[in-house]
Amino acid sequence: MLSSPKSPDNTKKNFYPNPLFSGIKMPAFDNLIAHFKQQYGNNFSQMPHRHDTAFIIVQHGFLNTGPILEALLYFGVNPKHVFISTKPHTTPSRMETYLGEKFGPNYVPFWPDTNNPHQLETGDYDALSKQACKNLLRRVSACLFHPVEGNDAIKNIVICDEGGRFLSEFIKLYNNPDLAQYSRKKFSDFNVVALEHTNCGTRSLELNHLRFPYIGMAKSLAK
Repeated sequence: MLSSPKSPDNTKKNFYPNPLFSGIKMPAFDNLIAHFKQQYGNNFSQMPHRHDTAFIIVQHGFLNTGPILEALLYFGVNPKHVFISTKPHTTPSRMETYLGEKFGPNYVPFWPDTNNPHQLETGDYDALSKQACKNLLRRVSACLFHPVEGNDAIKNIVICDEGGRFLSEFIKLYNNPDLAQYSRKKFSDFNVVALEHTNCGTRSLELNHLRFPYIGMAKSLAK
């Protein structure tokens, strides 16, 4: 039996310090990491925007999401600038533990109280998903509009959404800043780029009302 090709020595060798992700094979991702290492010669202090960009991530919580998050931190992104919420049906408990330990209150669990059986009733998913997105947006607003410990350096926001629910809530506050509870800043003060993973999420958005760059990943040439 042919063995699978080994990753380049300068990628996986020192890249997965967390044993939770040590067995994950992501060749395309590893090659991307190798490219950045070659480009910057492991001197990531020269990488632009790693200190002035916030990442908002709403997606599945499979274990292979972990290395992507680890990469952001590996390149020098402050974990306090990463805001994340994951889908409950694809987020194993060990991943929830990792997210809570790594990102603290910036990890907003989908289920506010997993011991509450009323949150698990059939038909509640859509309502709870929207509420989770609102809770995450509230956390983002509190941190970026009332910055502490370096958050005042944030000039850019990258949104990675899955399903379009977070972007729908974000667009409301972006286009109507008076709806926000915070007046020091508004989202239009930041450079925003959004990515939506799915065609379904794309169809749910009012793309004609977008005032910032948007990438539909499901139909992208890269995919």
